[in-house]
Amino acid sequence: MTAQARTLGVATSCLIAAALAITACGGGGSALPTQAQTLQLKTPLASPTPSPRAHSASTTVALAAGVPIAFPAVGGISGSFIASYASAPPGTTVTLTSYDRPPVGAPVIQGESAPVPVAWISSSYSASLTLNGFPSSLTYTLPSGFNTANSGLELQSFDGSTGVPLGYDTSTLSGATVYLKDAVVVGVTPGVTYWWELVCTGTNPIDVPLSSAGQTTKMLPMCGFDDTHVSVPPNNAVSGAFVNFDLNVPPCCAGPPPPPGTATGLMAIRIYNTDSSVPEGVQYGAGALVFQAVVPPVISTQGKTFIATGCTFNIVWTAGRTNHMTGCLDAPYVSGPLAVAGQTLSFSGVPFPISLPQISGTDCVGLTDCVWPSYVISVYY
Repeated sequence: MTAQARTLGVATSCLIAAALAITACGGGGSALPTQAQTLQLKTPLASPTPSPRAHSASTTVALAAGVPIAFPAVGGISGSFIASYASAPPGTTVTLTSYDRPPVGAPVIQGESAPVPVAWISSSYSASLTLNGFPSSLTYTLPSGFNTANSGLELQSFDGSTGVPLGYDTSTLSGATVYLKDAVVVGVTPGVTYWWELVCTGTNPIDVPLSSAGQTTKMLPMCGFDDTHVSVPPNNAVSGAFVNFDLNVPPCCAGPPPPPGTATGLMAIRIYNTDSSVPEGVQYGAGALVFQAVVPPVISTQGKTFIATGCTFNIVWTAGRTNHMTGCLDAPYVSGPLAVAGQTLSFSGVPFPISLPQISGTDCVGLTDCVWPSYVISVYY
């Protein structure tokens, strides 16, 4: 397989898109006692009780135009915003509250399938004024280890009294720092809470050698899904074949509709036959796409029923390296309730064999005429 073909397979997939150290302490040079000794304690030692970590923090500060105003750090997330306005009554203040868990009263995040929430900031103002940009500028620094690769971080802003969206903005990224701004003009009123909600979406593809004996692959972290493993069973892949998986958060662009009784998309795992150097089709035995995923703590699994649904579809590439995804090519599969243990979600695999035919077309290297056979499992609740 050429490097060019593999690189195209991975790159175009994107278009569709403390450690605790324990030290053993050695003894000193004194001799051991020759007789047993008993230590008498008048007061029993109490076991230390760790304090629960706060999931919100608040501050009230003077409002000033054109200078960064820090919002409280919580859950490893910190940052600041800049307000722009023509004038404000003297002594105007803003109260900022940061959250790293869904706060009571926060407006519902918008989207056909909800993106993964990352952080919430509420603000309330002591006087009426008009903000020229909400925000004029907003900067988040994400927690250490939060992988932003192939992720889209977006800002949704709301009037908390009505739940009506005020604006929407996509971000620019620099390492773990997220930069956002929204030119929408908003008149704020005392007694009303306004919200900025940072959300994450994306597709994180991985291209790996395919073993005919079956294998388990760890997906790359994305949008807080930091520990996701997917398995395929024994198959008839030829030597040298590669397979492409991707984790899609939330489900997007292909696959069956939400199963009855569900409304919100959580994630999808897709498998593609994209290998132009070894284009043979692959037959997978029953049990494909077994997965375990640790759901980010911002999405509680408590009291929810998760259902998986899947089908075969094609990704069709045409002139100009543009693509579209077909609808389901077979009857959608719908699972029973998935196993849930804490925040870990488990799927036992598609209970029948899956066939992904060979890729086809006149140009599967340049991707101007090519069809990629694919299968998707989407999870809804």
